[in-house]
Amino acid sequence: MTGTEHAGTDPAQLRSGQMTESEFRSLYERLRGQLPWGPDDRRGALNYITPAEILAAVAGVTLGRTVSLAAPVEHRPAADNPDPAQHQMKGPLGADAGPGLAFSMDRIAMNIHGNADSHVDALCHVIFDGTLYNGVAADTVTAAGAAELSIGVAGLHPDVLRLLAERRIAALGSDGNNDTAPSAVAGVDFPVHVLAVNALGLHLLDYLQFTELRQVCEQIGRWSFLCVIAPLRLPTGTGSPVNPIAIL
Repeated sequence: MTGTEHAGTDPAQLRSGQMTESEFRSLYERLRGQLPWGPDDRRGALNYITPAEILAAVAGVTLGRTVSLAAPVEHRPAADNPDPAQHQMKGPLGADAGPGLAFSMDRIAMNIHGNADSHVDALCHVIFDGTLYNGVAADTVTAAGAAELSIGVAGLHPDVLRLLAERRIAALGSDGNNDTAPSAVAGVDFPVHVLAVNALGLHLLDYLQFTELRQVCEQIGRWSFLCVIAPLRLPTGTGSPVNPIAIL
């Protein structure tokens, strides 16, 4: 993402390039009108991932090689991540352990959404004109979490992904400072989230890292792979940290 993720949802902020507010709303309504699953649907594009699709995806694995697409969890404050994850050790440290059995333990606290760590957006994450995906009322998200469209709906979803543009993925990994990619091209983050999550029901992945995957794909001359994305089981969460695994 290219700014503060939750700066607001004023329509003026949703303009991108030369698209006017009227054009954006027309596109939004057109996309929303194409949903084939009816008013009671809560899964969105996950409906496309059927058992048959999963079996076909698994059949595409030939090397047994795995590559993580997750960025390392940030723990130092930065301009785009002023409130980073906190990793704390608990219990006796190794040097303090006495005779007999002891355990090293730690805890982590982090924001699910933000501008640094890899995460997946649930369909309850984006509110536009007072509603969530498929017209679900925004007030279903309360201080207790999301009663509708939470990340708990997503579960485990493997799929076959194809890198649609080899040059694009190569560019993402060509610079040591540019190997973490947001979910959207610079300047269109807000519209992409509204159109993808709210209108179409897509669970967006934010801030993935493609350097190693690009290198492996170049080595083997193949740009498709099985990708397994497993969010945490957060029954009322608006998203989840993830470690997507590409399997080739």
